[in-house]
Amino acid sequence: MAARIITVVNMKGGVGKTTAVIALAETLAANDEARVLIIDLDAQASASYSIVGDKILTDLIQSDRTIDAYFDACLVHQQPIRLIDLVQHNASSITHRSQSPLAISLVASSVNLRVTERQIVYSLTERGYGMNAIEGQAARRLSTDLGSVGREFDYILMDCAPGISAFTAAAVSLADLVIVPTIPDFLSTYGMQAFIMRVFPELVGGGNSRRRRKPHVLVSRKKAGKDHDAYHNLLRGYVKRKESEFGLFKTFIPDTPTMSVGKYHQTYLQKYPIAISRCFADLAEEVKAVLQ
Repeated sequence: MAARIITVVNMKGGVGKTTAVIALAETLAANDEARVLIIDLDAQASASYSIVGDKILTDLIQSDRTIDAYFDACLVHQQPIRLIDLVQHNASSITHRSQSPLAISLVASSVNLRVTERQIVYSLTERGYGMNAIEGQAARRLSTDLGSVGREFDYILMDCAPGISAFTAAAVSLADLVIVPTIPDFLSTYGMQAFIMRVFPELVGGGNSRRRRKPHVLVSRKKAGKDHDAYHNLLRGYVKRKESEFGLFKTFIPDTPTMSVGKYHQTYLQKYPIAISRCFADLAEEVKAVLQ
C-alpha cells in the first residue's frame, strides 16, 4: 500500500508548521509503529536539523543528498537523480518503549533551496514555460519518485516554507491531506484564509471542489485567554457553514515551553510529557480518520 501524503503549509511563518510535522511524525511512529518519511521543503531546514542534528545535516548538504540538489538535477540540468538515494533512513535517535529508535527517515533541505528555486524558474522560463507549467514540472517529477519511494513508508509528511512557491504548489497538489497550522489571532487567521483561497481556488464558492478533501486547519500555539478563545470560536463557527473552504481539527496545540524544535531528547515521553503526548495522539487519530 502506498504511503499517505500529508503536506503542512501556511503563508505565514512562526505558526508551528515544523513543530506539527515533527510531532505528528514522531507520534505516528511511536504509537502506531508507522514508517514515516519527512521531506523538508523549507530552506530554513529546521525539520532537518531537529531530526539529524548539524553534523549529519552538514554531511548531507556537502554530499548533495538534499531536496534542492534533487530539483536542481532533475529540472535545471535535466539529469534526474532518484529521490530514494537522498533518503536518510532511520534518521531519528528518539526511542519509545524499547531501545529501537522511531522509524523516521528524512529527505533533508538546505539554505540553497531558495537559490535553486530561482534557478529553476529562470531555466524553465527560458525554455518557454509559464509559472503554472513550472509548478507542474516540479509536481510531475516529485509524483513519479514518490510513487516508488512511498512503498517503503506508511506516511510521507512534507514541511513547506512560508508563502507560496513552485515547491509548495507541487507538495499541495500531491497531498492526500493538507494541514494548515494557524495561531488563533487576527493576523494569522486572516492570512490563513487568504492563503487557502489563493492555493485552493477551486474551493471558493463552496461545494465545487475537485479535491477529495478540504485542507484542515490546526489551531496551534494557543494561549489561555479571551483573545485566542474568540478567534478559535470564530474558526469553529466558520467551518459549520456550508460554504466553508476548510475543515478544522477538534484537537488544538497549546502554547507550551515544554516543546522546542532542535532540543535534544532521548525518548518520546521526554520530548512530549503526558499532557502534550495525549494532545498529539488525539491529533494523529483525527488525521487518520480524515484520511480514511
